[in-house]
Amino acid sequence: MKQSKKTKFLTTGLAVALAAATLVGGGTFAYLQSSTGDVVNQFDANKVMVSLAETTGSEYHIIPGTSQEKDPAVTVDNTVDAYVYAMVMDNTDGLVTYEIADGWTLLEGYDNVYYREVAADAAEKTFDVLKDNIVTYSADLENGDMLDGEGNLKDGMELTFTAYAIQTEGFADVLSAWDQVGPYVSTDEELEAAVAAGEPVVLATDLGITASALNEIGSADVNLNNNELTIAGNQFVQVGDGETFALKNGTVTWDNDNGSYISIRAGEGSAIELENVEMDMGGKSILVDYGTEEARIDVIDSTIYTSDYYCISTNANNPQSGSGIVINVENSTLTAADPNGDCTAILMNVPGTLTITDSEIN
Repeated sequence: MKQSKKTKFLTTGLAVALAAATLVGGGTFAYLQSSTGDVVNQFDANKVMVSLAETTGSEYHIIPGTSQEKDPAVTVDNTVDAYVYAMVMDNTDGLVTYEIADGWTLLEGYDNVYYREVAADAAEKTFDVLKDNIVTYSADLENGDMLDGEGNLKDGMELTFTAYAIQTEGFADVLSAWDQVGPYVSTDEELEAAVAAGEPVVLATDLGITASALNEIGSADVNLNNNELTIAGNQFVQVGDGETFALKNGTVTWDNDNGSYISIRAGEGSAIELENVEMDMGGKSILVDYGTEEARIDVIDSTIYTSDYYCISTNANNPQSGSGIVINVENSTLTAADPNGDCTAILMNVPGTLTITDSEIN
């Protein structure tokens, strides 16, 4: 039978409808496509760890013509090549002699930092710091070498060892690596950055910082390393509550005009530690202000001068004057020299404990 045009149209329409239904229903199609297998990348963790220990204790006696065992040793656990440093802080006034063990090299530009390169190894490696693990005392030492200017036995003599380690890769040389890991600072900017980060620092040269920079963190641990630190600006140093402000082994000069009579003010439960420091505060003083509780001030082996009324003062200017203040002065000289003569080196007028040992108070 001859198909009519109408039948053809219905058949064609049905085919289109079925195609559409197939498309909507998720029918399969062939595309130009390709894929690969997985490429797995393995990342190995690494470490550079260092520790320092000794077995011979921490108490030693200087007797001319003798020697004592002392065995500081650096242990390195590194899975990549590393620079290892040993820093020796010698505050023995030349009374203790020693040699550095073989394998350590003096770092260029320093007289107390030694280094060695340690290859990667899964095992721990230990290196002695002192040759033959001994310190000696010259037979030429006499009584006069053992006494300070006041005729007292010298104290505060210490030999301190610190170890550092860092990967070699990524650094041009051992000096640039030390700049990253070592505690030494050579510029005012480096000092400010280290203090802001709360890191202990050692001065490589004379440097300066503002009181406001010290106040940013309210604490400091600065080894002057026989250099001079100048504190400038228009603020006094405010030690934070519960914080420690420590300066040692050098000279501190205040080039500071803060409109008050204060150089350093203690915070609640804080500590101010001055050791082996020569400090001229100009016309200012170290203050424990009224209402401050449990603050401590230690002045050890130091010389403190001011043209103000007091070197160290508490303040009972308020009924809530505070208590539990501890002031320790040992083997030090404190001088207050107000031009009017109305002064005393230490004023303590709140409840607490004041201990003065082998010191001169002017």
